[in-house]
Amino acid sequence: MVSDCILLLKALVLKEIIALLMTIMKYFLSILFLLFLMASGAEAASYFGRFISSPGAKGVVYFDAKNQAYPILSEKNWKDWVAKVGLGIKNRDLSDIPTSGETRAGKMALRKKMAGRLLIAVEDKGKLWYVGPKSLKKYRIESLSDLIRQSGTLSVSVNASEWKKWAGDSAATKKEGDSSSKLPTGVSFYEKSIKVGERTVPFSVVEISRAIPGLKLYSSTADSVDCENCSAIPLADHVKLFAGFMGIHGAYFCPPDYGDCKNKVNSYFWPFYNSKTGFWSNRERLKWTEGPVIVFDAANTPYFFYRTKEMYTPEKFKEKFGKEITAAISNGPVLVMNGTRVVEGEPMDAKQKETRSSRGGFGYDADHFYLVIATNATVPDLAGVFASLSATTAINLDGGASSALYLEGQYKMGPGRKLPTAVVFGVGN
Repeated sequence: MVSDCILLLKALVLKEIIALLMTIMKYFLSILFLLFLMASGAEAASYFGRFISSPGAKGVVYFDAKNQAYPILSEKNWKDWVAKVGLGIKNRDLSDIPTSGETRAGKMALRKKMAGRLLIAVEDKGKLWYVGPKSLKKYRIESLSDLIRQSGTLSVSVNASEWKKWAGDSAATKKEGDSSSKLPTGVSFYEKSIKVGERTVPFSVVEISRAIPGLKLYSSTADSVDCENCSAIPLADHVKLFAGFMGIHGAYFCPPDYGDCKNKVNSYFWPFYNSKTGFWSNRERLKWTEGPVIVFDAANTPYFFYRTKEMYTPEKFKEKFGKEITAAISNGPVLVMNGTRVVEGEPMDAKQKETRSSRGGFGYDADHFYLVIATNATVPDLAGVFASLSATTAINLDGGASSALYLEGQYKMGPGRKLPTAVVFGVGN
């Protein structure tokens, strides 16, 4: 009887030992599996809630909290991604997250909760904000191009092979000289920056020699009638209308995504000439508008009028100068005049003076035309950009989500919104 009990006890102990060993083995295998996952995914894990970019790449890749990678390679991808991952937020909560550059703490719990998220300001025309996962501060983002231009601030830069692993072959960086078309000799595109206090203001420039044989400057409007609800087309289509090689967005207008533009969609205040049809939009405003107009003749000679009423009418212009008008653009404020920065004396609202956004401008000197888009910039900052280029004359154009720069068959910035007006350059057409 005793021996039977001993045997039973041994069997029970052995069973427990085996069960314990099985449990240990199970946990050991689990640990090995976790270590494998960590090893294979450690690199991606460091990107949670982050964007990655690569020098010369077409877009960015975003990693959500589930380690899902989203290649964002075009404005369409951008809109799809915003719709998929964007989180609506009210102004009250948004204000509790400090903007980059602010020193206040806000609500730390909310900042941590929103880290790495794209926020849609539902009470402020759907403006987009991104909360940096390290700084826990919010950054204004207006477009994919705007995000790319803030690489280094809002994204992690990786080499080409690492980029290709996450973005795929479709995102391969563009090599020098692989464009199917060629720019005219005398046209160059480059990117620079200026310092404004402690800030850096990056900008892109298309510089065009005025001596290019057959060079043509065009001003384009989507309509050839005065309108309250106006037509608008992509910048690329404005350029195609004139078989041009480049274009930039034109005057301020009332976009369809602004609630107070409901009954005046795409309308614009400024006089603008259609080089194809010869129609002057808002012609009567030439007589009284408190802003500049630049008129061009067939030789692309610019005639700058500090106030449109100084020109008064196209007939008065021809009577005075004996020239036919081939293009004319108008928008304000004036940035540079006679080689002197004058923007501080111009009429501007608080947003133009203080809000850092994408800003477009047109300028020239005796030898070149300059078409510029600056980012993280106020309108006075844009004047500093043109001063750095030694432009003798420059005016402000539209900006923000309407910013677009099209060159040699591709967008350098944009496409942004559809546009009622644009400035286009071509050769021999």
